[in-house]
Amino acid sequence: MDCAVNVGLRCQEVLMSVFEYQQGFPRDVVEVTRAVTFAEDAVELFHQDARRLVLPGTEQKAFFTAVVKLQNSVERWLAERGSSGVSRLLRIQPRMSIALFIWSASTNNLSLLRSLDIPKNDRYGRLATALAAWHGHLDALVYLSHHVPIQSLPHGVVDGAAARGHLDTVRFLCTCGASVWRPVNVAASCGHLHVVQYLHANKIGRLLATALDNAVEGGHLNVVDYLRRHHVADTCSSRAFIAAVAKGHAAMVHYLVQENLAPVTNSAIDVAKFNGDHEMVQFLLSAGRRQSGRAE
Repeated sequence: MDCAVNVGLRCQEVLMSVFEYQQGFPRDVVEVTRAVTFAEDAVELFHQDARRLVLPGTEQKAFFTAVVKLQNSVERWLAERGSSGVSRLLRIQPRMSIALFIWSASTNNLSLLRSLDIPKNDRYGRLATALAAWHGHLDALVYLSHHVPIQSLPHGVVDGAAARGHLDTVRFLCTCGASVWRPVNVAASCGHLHVVQYLHANKIGRLLATALDNAVEGGHLNVVDYLRRHHVADTCSSRAFIAAVAKGHAAMVHYLVQENLAPVTNSAIDVAKFNGDHEMVQFLLSAGRRQSGRAE
């Protein structure tokens, strides 16, 4: 027996086989199984309040980090093992079906999505559907809609697709009766005119006056002009105007002044001076004098 052990310890192939197993699983399975934890974290954060996840930001960092880590883990494993290794992976670690399900929805991998024999209408299914919509994957979204009632999706899914400019998924979700929050505003904020036009033409969601402010702050002149011509708002707020000045959106500032959408204030001039934007300062001073003359 001792002789056999000694021989085994000196044999590289035997040692590799032994050390490849950790926690009862092959090493590659142990490493990729972390994706399950990332999936669980993502689904928990998603269902706390999907509206907070419409746009990536500081408060949403944990959610998007979990999704990216999940995607990276699965993609690294697939790059090494290939799709032919999926059946082995699921046989050894069935819980990986959750991570593969979410990954396939977020990457539009329909063949894998269809092959997974798991419930698709639970909390993970709603997250997978949202990710398909947010990534603009209409094929995956249509497939998932046969398993996940679109009406059951939380507020924010349509808005998230609108914020990313994915008109096809926005249209599909709205046609299927998905609930909306403020898709026009987020689309305007991100400069997606084609989405704004669709939502406004079909009277989907509340079109708030702040949509104009959002577009102004983002420097999206084509969106501002569209909203202006469709009488969404007659003026923009001084806060939005000052933000446009601060960001150096010269074309936007000129448009707002010329269309009488915003008064020139001392605060706006001070911001331009602070930024050292001499051309903006001269324009605002000149425009301010003209506005004062008209007022008199």
